[in-house]
Amino acid sequence: MFVAGVVALVAAWLSLTVARSGAGEPPPVQPTHHDAAELAAARAQAGVQQANAVPAPRMAAAAAAAGGGSFVTYRVFATQYAPTTAGSVEVAVPDKCVKFAARNDTTSLNNYHCGSGYPTGGNYRVVVARDTGQQATIPVNEVGPWNVDDNYWDPSVGPRPRRMFSDLAQGTPESQAAYYNNYNYSSNCSDLSNPPKPTGHGGGADQFGRCVLNPSALDLSFAAASLLGLGSGQNDWVTVSYLWEPSTGPAWQPWNTIGAPPGGLTSGPDVAAWSPGRFDVFGRGGDGALWHAWFDGTWRGWESLGGALVGAPSVTSWGPGRLDVMVRGTDNQLYHRWFDGAWRGWEPLGKPPGGLTAGPEVTTWGNGRLDVFGRGGDKGLWHAWFDGAWHGWESLGGGLAGDPGAAAWANGRLDVVVRGTDNNLWHKWFDGAWRGWESLGAPAGGLTSNPDVAAWSAGRLDVFARGGDKALWHKWFDGAWHGWESLGGALTGDPGATAPAASRLAVFVPGTDNEAWYRLFA
Repeated sequence: MFVAGVVALVAAWLSLTVARSGAGEPPPVQPTHHDAAELAAARAQAGVQQANAVPAPRMAAAAAAAGGGSFVTYRVFATQYAPTTAGSVEVAVPDKCVKFAARNDTTSLNNYHCGSGYPTGGNYRVVVARDTGQQATIPVNEVGPWNVDDNYWDPSVGPRPRRMFSDLAQGTPESQAAYYNNYNYSSNCSDLSNPPKPTGHGGGADQFGRCVLNPSALDLSFAAASLLGLGSGQNDWVTVSYLWEPSTGPAWQPWNTIGAPPGGLTSGPDVAAWSPGRFDVFGRGGDGALWHAWFDGTWRGWESLGGALVGAPSVTSWGPGRLDVMVRGTDNQLYHRWFDGAWRGWEPLGKPPGGLTAGPEVTTWGNGRLDVFGRGGDKGLWHAWFDGAWHGWESLGGGLAGDPGAAAWANGRLDVVVRGTDNNLWHKWFDGAWRGWESLGAPAGGLTSNPDVAAWSAGRLDVFARGGDKALWHKWFDGAWHGWESLGGALTGDPGATAPAASRLAVFVPGTDNEAWYRLFA
């Protein structure tokens, strides 16, 4: 079970416990109700799991149905429910805050801490389209099925960040992942009685710990289902556009800070993301040790991981629940700590001839593979790698002015960027063999920090560095090199970047206040 699933489940039960204890919290919000026969029918009709991403022809049809606008659109399994008002044409989505906003219920919006992302008076309707061509625009009036805090149509960052299960891909409902993939697994999930009773068996659970018995992520009132040509008890996969969610594409978000470890940051931060809703940030604190902060729906930390660092750490993740951190020790050797459910102790991994004089930088192209780069005593680039055993060091030449940056966009592909002695950006890559150095220029005033690079998919690279004006500058490759563009800010050192998902970037920098500042492209 993914870590975020555990956190979400614990948080849900804690919220229920507090509410039942009469500690001043509002009562738990209940999702739409279904009886045993309805659940069984939906289970039988769901069939095999379908992709949530909407193919281009369906997307075009959805845009036309939505009046020509572009809105967030996904394909989900829909069931039917009996609304409070018989004959009402309405839908339920698994986000209580959307329900409250649709009802102009400002009291509940405040009581349940929904935040400014849910203004009243918005267009809280969905366009629902069947493969038969039948479609309807229907208002939201209820919450459910299964969950009440799974705004799965939202990204993990933004004005309405996904509040729970943010390790799932945007557009994937928790109920669907629980039903088909045993996501949020509970060894003794509960039934749907009130209060829930343990079933004695395991399975994927909703946020309340109940066994998920079908993948439904949208509930249609009986009258709404009839508008779509669905008969009594008939459920179906449908394409849904959420009209309060314009699809404007990702954009750079404002600067924000996560603070600093004791004594402030004394190096640039680095960051890794093992899922779209998880960030792990590392930096050197005022005591010279390694410090760690992380985001799993909220920022946590800082925690000390000990050690004695020269310069900035580097981190990568080859999968959920795994982190590998590399640092340069005071003896100019490479040292490694890793997390695989618990933090493991430091291990020394040697050094290139003359010792490490800058770096290290680590990246991964897949499970069980690590590639580490650093500057040796000859000012050249050196490389060591792990594929079940450690290998290297090998010289890759060049003349570096500081730490390298590296990324891997696919198995067998590596891209390394460095600041040259001319303060230009230089690039070297591996695609089965190492290719020669190429110069990529510099922003106005030249590079005044070491660069970092991230890759969100094959054929995409995003490079970040400080320019002569101390601001963050960005250059990218998508088949051809573009840039430079200024992202503002005031940096005192090197940036660190990661790509948590396609078309998503996070870059962290040391600010003039010695705190870790970041911008998101989301």
